[in-house]
Amino acid sequence: MKKTFYITFIFLNICLNLDSQNNIDSIIKKYEITLIERPQTIELIKYSGNKYSGKIKTKWTKGSINNSWIKRLWNDIWNIEWIEVIEYQELKVETTMKLLEKLEKLGIETIKDCNFENNFCDGNFLDGDSNKFIIKSNKVDRKYYFDEIYPNNGENTEKNETRNQAQKFITLIYENIELEEFYSNAVSKLDKGTYFYSRGAGVIQFKIRKKKK
Repeated sequence: MKKTFYITFIFLNICLNLDSQNNIDSIIKKYEITLIERPQTIELIKYSGNKYSGKIKTKWTKGSINNSWIKRLWNDIWNIEWIEVIEYQELKVETTMKLLEKLEKLGIETIKDCNFENNFCDGNFLDGDSNKFIIKSNKVDRKYYFDEIYPNNGENTEKNETRNQAQKFITLIYENIELEEFYSNAVSKLDKGTYFYSRGAGVIQFKIRKKKK
C-alpha cells in the first residue's frame, strides 16, 4: 500500500513540475511598465498559442507615516508594522494585444539607454519619480528607467529624442487604459485604515473610513 502511495505521489509531482515548466516556457513576451502619477504597474503578456494576459498592479503600504514620538511609541507598544497591499485588475484581451503590438512597433524593446553615449538624456530632475520598464521576449531581456516621463498633453512634448520615444510608450498606455477609473475601483476595495505610497520626493497618505452599511 505504501509503495503504491509513494509511486502515485512521485507521479503527481512530476506532472505538476512539467505543467509548471510548460507555463513558464509558454511566455513569448512580457512587458512591465511602472507609472508615476499613481502607484500602478502595467503587465502585458503574450503566450504561445496566441493567448494574452494583461493586468494592472496597484500597490500601497498600509500604516501611518506620522513620525511623532507618541505615534512611534504607540506602534512599538502594540507592535504595529507596515503591511504591503496589492490589488490586481484584469485588462481586456483586445487591449493587451493592441498595446503589445504597438509598443513593440514604437521600439520598447530596442530604445537606447540614457547613458554617456546618449548624453545622459535624463538629466537632473527634482521630483525623484522614475518609470521602470522590464522587457522580456525571445529577442531581449532588459530593464531600464526614465525619470519623470508623463503622457504627452500637447504642451509637455519631450525634446530629447530618446525621452520623446519613451513618452510615446506612456502616452499610448494612457490613451488605451482608463487608469484613473481603475485606480478608483482599486481604492474602493481597500479595508478601513491608513495607506500611503511614494510620490516623487514625498509621500501621499490617505485614509479609508468604515463604510456605511
